[in-house]
Amino acid sequence: MNITIKTKNITLTTAIEEYVRKHFGALEKFIKKESDDMVCAVEVGRTTRHHKHGDIFRAEVNIYVKPKSFYASSENEDLYTAIDIVKKEIEREIVSVKKKTIKTSRKIGAKIKKSIKNI
Repeated sequence: MNITIKTKNITLTTAIEEYVRKHFGALEKFIKKESDDMVCAVEVGRTTRHHKHGDIFRAEVNIYVKPKSFYASSENEDLYTAIDIVKKEIEREIVSVKKKTIKTSRKIGAKIKKSIKNI
């Protein structure tokens, strides 16, 4: 999987980079495609610089797997929490689409089996 990380209004530290790569690299197990076909674009950073009390961090992720794409975003007071929330949302989207395709293929298979029995 190709993971690209973009930051906005913060500097990219090795701790943030390792955290992002660890969390979003784990999403490969949900997709059976080859890892080169999967592209993950992650954007993390502060939303603005003018808050009076604390910072608001934003995390966005776009995952492109031909022919589908998945998107999720989150805002939180803690950067790592925002990343965790986005990972859970994108994982839920991927699993949902995967279950729908499996359900559809089983439904079609059952119809074919029923039509064969009737012959």
